[in-house]
Amino acid sequence: IFSLIRYKENPMRKLRFFMILGCLLVTSMAFAATASPLPPLPENHTMFCFSGGALTGGDSLVISQKKYSEYNAAVDHCVSYWYINTFVYSQEYESGEEALHFTATFDDERAYYDARSVIMAHLNNNVLASVTLATDLDFGDDETDYTSSTETCKDFADNNLSFQNQGLSFDETQRLIDAGNAVIKNVCYVAETSNGVSFLSFANNMTSYGNLSFDHIYFRLGSENENNPTSASVLGSITGYVHDISVKNSYFEAGFAGALGSSNDSYSLISNITIEDVVVKGAEYAGAFVATASQADLKKITVKNADVSGNVAGGLMGTFAYDNVGEWNIDSVIVGTTSVHGTYAAGGLFGSISISSMGSANVHVTHAGLSSVSIDGARYMGGLVGYSDVGEHSNAAIDIHESSFEGSVALGCADNSAIGGVMGALAADMN
Repeated sequence: IFSLIRYKENPMRKLRFFMILGCLLVTSMAFAATASPLPPLPENHTMFCFSGGALTGGDSLVISQKKYSEYNAAVDHCVSYWYINTFVYSQEYESGEEALHFTATFDDERAYYDARSVIMAHLNNNVLASVTLATDLDFGDDETDYTSSTETCKDFADNNLSFQNQGLSFDETQRLIDAGNAVIKNVCYVAETSNGVSFLSFANNMTSYGNLSFDHIYFRLGSENENNPTSASVLGSITGYVHDISVKNSYFEAGFAGALGSSNDSYSLISNITIEDVVVKGAEYAGAFVATASQADLKKITVKNADVSGNVAGGLMGTFAYDNVGEWNIDSVIVGTTSVHGTYAAGGLFGSISISSMGSANVHVTHAGLSSVSIDGARYMGGLVGYSDVGEHSNAAIDIHESSFEGSVALGCADNSAIGGVMGALAADMN
């Protein structure tokens, strides 16, 4: 306005006026483009939608899924993709194409144009943050055969919900809350060169989480990446109080493979877990429940219709290995209609148990019931435990009582093989 008034007094200001006017027009056009409504999408297009969190200044971010037909641009904060990598973003968004259908109104930055980045930005900016699942989360790979070892995932162009090994990580004071037994389903990731894959990970044993179901999860990796064993499971390294979780109709293959977890490296209390209709293949360790464990108390674990194979394989866990002082209790475990195939050791519950403590370490197994379980292929095979070693200088006990095995243990062909209805071999090298 100042230029408009003054340019008549000084013709040299005329150019400045039109330059400022041009800038205002360009800025207005840019704002209009940013605020333009979502381009038309198919009515059944699935979107990730958010409420709470940074939108209201609260600690809890609520995530749900909606169809495009349910989307209300005036009130909903939604995105169309679980994850957008930098390359796709720069190629499609910066070139002006609208294929990505950005719908979020959180900020004019890439960090808010996919669902995972919205969630991780919330967690990274608030040590007391929580994430609440208000609905099931469907990741779109519903055509994958979850019993096959040769399946591939839908690519990014065909599946806007594509997982791409972009899971969620929670710190010790943060929580995942389920508002009603949400199901995370149709998640697929296949890669030869990847260290590990899981959907969730938690920082330490102060965390409590549960009331979740996983259905149709397909994670398949090569056995090694840069000489390090790979891992595949829904929770990665299990820690904290884990309860009321089920994993069904799923496939896990890696160096260390387990349906719920690939390992357990710090104390965990785990209860009310159901593993059903799963295939688990571990080049080194495989367990229908977890590949390896070292510090866990378990109660009410059920495994049904599992096919487990690995160098060391168990219907419950590949190996339980501990090298310190402790008392570990495993109570009320049911394994039914399950096959376990091993190379070195295989058992209906444990492929192996290893205790190498200089002090006192005891593993107590109570009320384990195994039925219609078949075990074969390994050098050491037992109905409950394939191979057990209490180590040197160890004041250790492996206590199994009020437990039963019904099934078959097929003799292996390896030299010096050992087979038993309860335990294949028990080794003790003590002074």
